[in-house]
Amino acid sequence: MRLVVGCASFVLATLLTAVPTAAPAGHPPRKTLDGDWETIIASPKRPWIFLVRFKSDDAGWTGAMSVRGLADFPLRDILVEPGRVRFRLPPELDSMLFDGRWANGEIVGHVVEAGQTVPMRLTRVVTLPAPANQAEAWRQDLEFAATHLAAYDRSFISLRPCSSMTCSSR
Repeated sequence: MRLVVGCASFVLATLLTAVPTAAPAGHPPRKTLDGDWETIIASPKRPWIFLVRFKSDDAGWTGAMSVRGLADFPLRDILVEPGRVRFRLPPELDSMLFDGRWANGEIVGHVVEAGQTVPMRLTRVVTLPAPANQAEAWRQDLEFAATHLAAYDRSFISLRPCSSMTCSSR
């Protein structure tokens, strides 16, 4: 009997420690913003594609923008509220203010560039497993292309894929 009670207590304690603490409705748990995010500013001239990294600590949030081949640029004024994320891009990008909504695992919002509101989206970077063979590597490449290249296209109207009902003809 003592063994059964001991095992039940252990299982219950394990379950209780494995359940994450709930965040307020519409607010991501604090740690979910931590990490790397692929970022696209859908400028009409060309998309700006870079990596944003967020990190939390006891003092709040820090962040950096990474562009391949350059040193990281710090983000400023990072504010995380229920369902909302705001931050200021580095001076190299005119200190534009990003204002976005957190939903469905991505952050969608905008910056103002030369007086125009420009869409901007942050999508969590997912590390792919090492492919087992060449065919699997090609499949990973094709899946990446299918999910990312539409956002890089010059002829986009918005950051979201559109149907013939929602987009004007090109």
